[in-house]
Amino acid sequence: MKDLKIEAMRIRLSGLVVAKNFDMQDPDVISLSKELDRLIVDFEKAKQQVLQSSDYTKNLSFS
Repeated sequence: MKDLKIEAMRIRLSGLVVAKNFDMQDPDVISLSKELDRLIVDFEKAKQQVLQSSDYTKNLSFS
């Protein structure tokens, strides 16, 4: 679900960059880019937590 939100924001950012005549220093572009960065970092952290928890449970012994 978060990956869809990331993709939607990426598309929105691309449109904003075009609307701002490719001015990457525009405050709106910078703000949305930072927001997208935060979403990506949160997504990657969540993914790592899932991977670590599944690795942990694989090594448990229930005998």
